[in-house]
Amino acid sequence: MKREQIRKWCGAGAALLMFGLILVRAAVMTITFDEAYTYFGCALDLKLNMEGIRELYLTSNSNNHMLNTILIALMDQLTGSRYVELVIRFPNILAGALYLFVLYRMYVGKHINGIVYYTLVSCYFLNEFFSLARGYGLAVCFLTICLCLYLLWKESGFQKILYPCLIMVCYMLACMANTICLLMAPALGLLCLINLIRSKTLGRFILFFWYGIAITGAGIIAMLFYHLRVTAEGNEVLYVVNADSFFEAFFLNFGDMMSENSVLATVWAAIVILSCAAACIVYLYRICKKRKAARPDFILMFFVLALLIFLEGKMGGGQFATGRAMVPLFPVLAFALQDAVGYLPEGKGKAGIVVVGSVLVMVLSMQQWCVTTTREFPSDKNAKAFGYESVYTTEAQEYEGFNITIARFYAEQANYLRSFE
Repeated sequence: MKREQIRKWCGAGAALLMFGLILVRAAVMTITFDEAYTYFGCALDLKLNMEGIRELYLTSNSNNHMLNTILIALMDQLTGSRYVELVIRFPNILAGALYLFVLYRMYVGKHINGIVYYTLVSCYFLNEFFSLARGYGLAVCFLTICLCLYLLWKESGFQKILYPCLIMVCYMLACMANTICLLMAPALGLLCLINLIRSKTLGRFILFFWYGIAITGAGIIAMLFYHLRVTAEGNEVLYVVNADSFFEAFFLNFGDMMSENSVLATVWAAIVILSCAAACIVYLYRICKKRKAARPDFILMFFVLALLIFLEGKMGGGQFATGRAMVPLFPVLAFALQDAVGYLPEGKGKAGIVVVGSVLVMVLSMQQWCVTTTREFPSDKNAKAFGYESVYTTEAQEYEGFNITIARFYAEQANYLRSFE
């Protein structure tokens, strides 16, 4: 078997294996509190018309992710099934399939290297969110597609204006899925604008896609107001999980997404940061020497993103978003590795680094595999918050015939919601 065939088969095997984990976990894992709260509080009786969407936009809280809720409601109404975990989670499962397919196509087409591919495919903490009915998986999918489109646009010499059009649409969907993606706007938007101006296609882009620009811009502004509202109403902190240390919250947190082992997570984060810093130094050196050098756009995005997170935390009282709040931004870090590896000299050394790096990230992933629970939302049947052991037997019996975990939770949640009436 030729080397290229082995490369393709290994890539396809990794993607299929991770999708299998997504599918099995989504089918067997107990419903989590956040999923059920979104389902019963927002999606279950959502009217899929302008009035219903408007009410959702104006009344839902930070637990709700707009696009995720709308898609759950759509699945409920299309299938006629209620209280079924697999149906509730289907939008994120589908996003996981699309995510893996796009990455595989990029890998097979040699647009991304093996380290980037296996990092994104095998990041187990990220992978878990494709099994849950939350907005994180959807956001990761659409933001990754944005980065892939940007890379293809860059390879075309920034001439094909179809790419920035699609980037805008996917970016709006990412923001609707999770509003932390709004932090990508300055870096991604500025680079797109600069490239349109430099390639002398800005006028053609505006003429060709003016209506899309208007719709996308309005959508992003609407999600910004949504973000500001839901994070201001009754919340003393901006995100669910925060840390006092920026380095821990941002850089080490990305390492934690790759491995539960704190030492391995720290080493992985350090390698990524140092690689990106070294790539920037090499780029500046080549520019000073007037040598040809590809601009490290993804590394710039990553560091601009870090700066924005830092400034937001400082303005918000000195606490920085971390944990699952950072999940939608993980692909930016992975694509920064694309630039870093690109500065390595061609040859067996570079190929060896890519192969070894790919194997290591897969091994880190395999050590964490589990289909009955997730790291962020542990499914403990003995814990009331996660197991939903209901004492409201009358209401639970009313929903016999449906998935028992959903039925039990409904009884618990119905009582909880009534306490606010």
